[in-house]
Amino acid sequence: MRAPLLDLAKMAVDRAIEIGASESEAYFSLGSGYQVSIEKDGISSESRKTNSGLGVRVYVGKSLGFGYTNDPSRAAVGEAVKRAVQIARANKENPNWAGLPAPAPYTEVGGLLDPEIRDLQAERIIEMAGTMLEAAHNYDERVVVMFGTVEAGHSIWGLVNSLGVQGSEEGTHITAMIGPMAKENGVIGSFASEFESSRRLEIDVERIGREGAKKAVECLGAKSVDNFKGTVIFDFEPVTFPLLTVLSMGVNGDWVRRQKTPLVGKIGEQVGAEGLNVVDDGLLEGGLASSSFDDEGFPCQRTEIMSRGVLRSYLHNSYTANVLAQENTGNASSGFSSVPHVGPTNLIVSPGDERMDELIGGVKRGLLVKRFSGTPFYETGDVSGAVKQSFYVEDGEIRFPVEEVMISGNVYELIKNISAISKERRTLSNVICPAIRSENVQVVGKG
Repeated sequence: MRAPLLDLAKMAVDRAIEIGASESEAYFSLGSGYQVSIEKDGISSESRKTNSGLGVRVYVGKSLGFGYTNDPSRAAVGEAVKRAVQIARANKENPNWAGLPAPAPYTEVGGLLDPEIRDLQAERIIEMAGTMLEAAHNYDERVVVMFGTVEAGHSIWGLVNSLGVQGSEEGTHITAMIGPMAKENGVIGSFASEFESSRRLEIDVERIGREGAKKAVECLGAKSVDNFKGTVIFDFEPVTFPLLTVLSMGVNGDWVRRQKTPLVGKIGEQVGAEGLNVVDDGLLEGGLASSSFDDEGFPCQRTEIMSRGVLRSYLHNSYTANVLAQENTGNASSGFSSVPHVGPTNLIVSPGDERMDELIGGVKRGLLVKRFSGTPFYETGDVSGAVKQSFYVEDGEIRFPVEEVMISGNVYELIKNISAISKERRTLSNVICPAIRSENVQVVGKG
């Protein structure tokens, strides 16, 4: 299948040049798989999902045009090319445009394709969903599973441009997720969640079901707390969101270009605690966001974002790198239905020196936060939102689960005030991270 898609992309690129484009690029993808859904303690549906298309980006001089189609036929692609060139001719020139990437060597990334997932049938996925559901119910009779999914797929993607860039990749993925709650004496505890994703058929659905149920049961008997400022331990999931989500936008080259992040001009400066090391690794073996090339055909790489709390690099595609006169980091992200923007690949935070129990043991008064729900303000780094699953910690011990409270602060202050980082790490989609303990965080309770 790869060869016909590459031929179609080459045709699109050649046709764009024939009808007046100065440069052209075609990105294609083809994906298929199965999804099994869980609702209200039972398997509710099974569906086969497919998604395919080809996008064409063209330049007439320095004017951009774009078109795409979900129909991978020569006629439909030809129409998308025609529209893209028409749009480019109608658009104003962008004086900062410096051209599409030129060919460069690619590094092959291992672990992206698992033939077992590629050949997986719906019956096996239904069986996995049933096993996950059963594990949650067997953990405790008070557990009710509100929703969940097991989804697996296979995809092919690639790109061709008029300067000679050409690449294609093939990969698989599987994700299992469960969302249980627990009921006791008519009282419903906080909603909990647990999930796992991988390129390989190695996820443990029993563990996911059991751990999700454990989280739900832990929330029973929640008590209120008063307002206080203290220590917060961000478990693996809230490190991913909001901390790393905000940070990844802070180093986004397009946001830097538009002066919309507090990290503008901070390369080489201390912006986090000395123990904080963050990299973006597009070449991580088996990484869910790994590839030999980004979505405009530039080689992916490993980029050091922060070392010992010092900001080392922003993330760039070819356009933002040119505008800011910095190195392209291979972080163009688009798919076939949009022009490339800047996005992270696999974000990896180095482990720390303390076990999770030691992080808790160092808290005089604070919270262990396992899930955060809120909307960060990316331009400032401010966060304010509800903590859905947390535990009050006093004198180094977890005392009780906490009714819904709010935490407020600023991500850039939170990462400066890190006092400890766990040895343990979790892989959550395209993030590998430890738990993080931060000081002087405002907790807004009932009083």
